Amino acid sequence: MDLTPLIDAIERHIRPASFPLAIRMMAQGEPYPARTKRPSADLGQQIAICQGFAFSRRYGWAMGMSKDDLSCPLAKAVWGFEPLTNYYMNGLTCAGMYT
Repeated sequence: MDLTPLIDAIERHIRPASFPLAIRMMAQGEPYPARTKRPSADLGQQIAICQGFAFSRRYGWAMGMSKDDLSCPLAKAVWGFEPLTNYYMNGLTCAGMYT
């Protein structure tokens, strides 16, 4: 399949600042590919999921992120690492730094 017309259309109409990313959800316990970087192990700290996306876009790194790698409580809930609380489901997270 030739993706050149699609790539040309995306670059012409959207003009992304970086190449598109793909996200793969892995089964619990499934091993990460060998070249995958983990924030907690490779960077020595937890990061926000948006920072993980930025590392992938800017440096081309494959980032593997689990509950232990994420610092953002909202991302943990949205990505299924923590349960969605009533506080979250009632729309109360749109305050302060999360607005």
